[in-house]
Parts: sequence; structure tokens; C-alpha cells
Amino acid sequence: MAFIEHSIRENTISSEDIVVDFQDFIDYLKEWMDEYDYKINEKTYLALPGNKTQIKWECKRKPDDYHLFILNVKLDLKAKEEAKKKTKLSKGNLKITHGAKIKRDFDNKWDGSFKLLARAIYDKFFMEPKERKIQKELKNDIKSLKKAIKHYLNI
Repeated sequence: MAFIEHSIRENTISSEDIVVDFQDFIDYLKEWMDEYDYKINEKTYLALPGNKTQIKWECKRKPDDYHLFILNVKLDLKAKEEAKKKTKLSKGNLKITHGAKIKRDFDNKWDGSFKLLARAIYDKFFMEPKERKIQKELKNDIKSLKKAIKHYLNI
């Protein structure tokens, strides 16, 4: 059974009255995910009435054979003006919400009563220093993502 080891609370970056090429911004985020070896699973892509777009991604990366990083990213664009055909720019409010968690034993390699006991001992005595390193790595990924978003949007 997989366990959620560590969660990073959701963080929100919002910008009002921003002019953005939304498709270019999505491509930029996809490039960031690719650079950091995250695989994107697009959970939702909704083009709603009133020039609203909502996208939800679940992005996963395996830092090792025992841990799985999961980034949840939600993009909300409420365009006040529709994208111009020549420029593809939208003017409106953009809100990006992201959170993360670490899942241990995501492949259920430690299933079974004896293995669960062995896993508990292994986690307690051998994994603690590595867990701190793994948590720091995920926090650094989140900081880098936040920095990349702010850099792209000039905020």
C-alpha cells in the first residue's frame, strides 16, 4: 500500500488584467515539466462560456524507485477580451494554483504482512536521511516552478 509521506500546501499565483498568450504560457509550462522530468497527465481542459479556460494537470516524477513526486497544477484564465486572431493574446485574470506531495512505495513493492513490518523498520532506521533529501528536492522543484511562472508573467 502506497503512503503519502509529505505534502506541500497549495500555493496560488494570480494576476489581474494581464495580457498573455495563454497557449504559449501552457507550452512554457510543458517545457519546464519536461526539463524537470515530470510526466503530465491532463485531468481537465475546459473551455467554458464567457472566455473562461480551466486546466488541471497531475504531473509525476520518480526521483528513485521508492518515491514518487506528484505536482498538481491548476490554471484558470478568465479573459475579459477574446484573443486577437493575429496576436493570440488574451487580456484578463490568470490564476495558477499548485501543490505537491511525495508518495512512498508507489509500486506497492512492500505489500504483505512481513514486508510491511520490514518496511516500517527500513523507513525508521535507514530512510530518514534520504527522506529529508527527497523532501528538499521536491521543495526546490516547487520553488523553481514558482520562479519560472513569475518570470514568464513578469510578476
